[in-house]
Amino acid sequence: MRKFFNTVFFCSAALAAATFTACSSDEETPTATHIVEFDPTPVNGTIYVTPGSTLNVYTYVYITDGNNADNDAVTFQFTAPTWMEDIDTTDHSFYANITATAEANASMVLKATSVENPAASASVTIKVVAAATLKDLFIAAVNALPDPENITYTHADALDAASALYYRLPYEFQQDADVQTARQKLNACEDVFWDLPERYKCTFSGNTATLTPLDYSGNPGVGASLIMKYEKAGNFPCGTYTTTSWRLDEDRYYQVKLTLKEDNTYEAAYRYSTNAAGNNPTDWETEITGTYTYTGSQNAADGMLYLTQE
Repeated sequence: MRKFFNTVFFCSAALAAATFTACSSDEETPTATHIVEFDPTPVNGTIYVTPGSTLNVYTYVYITDGNNADNDAVTFQFTAPTWMEDIDTTDHSFYANITATAEANASMVLKATSVENPAASASVTIKVVAAATLKDLFIAAVNALPDPENITYTHADALDAASALYYRLPYEFQQDADVQTARQKLNACEDVFWDLPERYKCTFSGNTATLTPLDYSGNPGVGASLIMKYEKAGNFPCGTYTTTSWRLDEDRYYQVKLTLKEDNTYEAAYRYSTNAAGNNPTDWETEITGTYTYTGSQNAADGMLYLTQE
């Protein structure tokens, strides 16, 4: 489940293409490595199909600085099986019809390779299963999930897998009473997951704060760490955190400010300038509000900031 922990400050169309990634060369950006992903999400490396169904596989190419690759095209490598018909490929998709006589457990390996960086590729197994088998796989995947109130970041992959299984089911099987019961639980679990707070590791050097977004595994997420000037207002961590540089957004530059308040609410705001020096900036405009919690002190190297958007 692609829950980006680097998007909390940016929701408007103006900033949608410039998510919480490096604001300039002053920011700490990981080495760019291409990542090829498939949609629907593979379950243990497999996309399941049923006899008589249609398969549409899409690809996405990312780089680890949080952006799409400049050229996100891929090339596909595969050996066409007899149980696939009307195969068609584009730079980003693979299409095929599965014959009604396709036998269970028949499979094919589909590989996608980045055009921009041929060293980056991904493979997935396309496997035929009976619709009843796919139904059982879906229900088992949902039953393996905890109750919604116990969902945490660690369940992201399991949620993705269950959802992928559901959407591969034929329509008539999706309407099955047992499937609908499982789907209701899955919906509830997904709602809880998307309401989990964004997480940032915080370190300080004097009044310079570095905020690193974490993914659902607790590792540095897709995107750069932001370097921000901290101005204390009240008890730590209250005050303002302002990016130390300006990022280009089309024909203008922007800066971001996060305000943590004594009542454990926060505001995220932005402003624009016509140049990278930030001369004659616009007024601050609040983008997002919500609540926060913070663990650790300004002297600790392992402070954690949790932001929950309203």
